[in-house]
Amino acid sequence: MRRIPVQLIESASTGTVAVVAMLAVLLTYPATGGLIFVAAIAANTFIRQVLFPMREVHRATAHGRALTMAVTALVMAADLAIAVSGH
Repeated sequence: MRRIPVQLIESASTGTVAVVAMLAVLLTYPATGGLIFVAAIAANTFIRQVLFPMREVHRATAHGRALTMAVTALVMAADLAIAVSGH
């Protein structure tokens, strides 16, 4: 049986999101720390949802995963729009 190291992939992606968020906080002016924090949480949640089907134990929800991915993508898009508009 083929196995995928989902926990390792998830840890690496979370670390990558954290580093990118930290760089964004340090390099943006004016400070948009709250927007970056929300976007980082949404990105991490989106990545987790992408990785869920690779886990050995599958979830029993029919629409929860797709709905969560749609909401987190919407949150990231809204954060980007607010950050670009300068508010």
